[in-house]
Amino acid sequence: MKHLLFTALLIVATTKAYAEREFIPLQVHSSDPTDSYGQIRHAPPRVSTPIVEIVENVIYIRSRQTGVDLTIALEDIDGNNIYNVCTTTNDNLSIWISQDILNKAHIITINIDGKEYFGEI
Repeated sequence: MKHLLFTALLIVATTKAYAEREFIPLQVHSSDPTDSYGQIRHAPPRVSTPIVEIVENVIYIRSRQTGVDLTIALEDIDGNNIYNVCTTTNDNLSIWISQDILNKAHIITINIDGKEYFGEI
């Protein structure tokens, strides 16, 4: 009984943790037709939602918020942090990532001025 209660509590806590983050539209482009990425996701644009594109091994982030703190984290399929960078936003931000790290990445998390967004790669 205790095990069942603990499992239910863990599921509720995990669901709440993911519910507090906002999903971002993510586009992945490649010039190699053999690359297989997940489908391109579209979401209705919001004023504060950043637009994230991955072209080859460059991550482009367009945000309407400028001059605020930005943290980008890439996680592998097991949830391990494999890349992390902190900077300040501007109109069009580009970050070069090695192809090795990008191939291992499964989830991108972006924190802009305390608000967290995430997307699957």
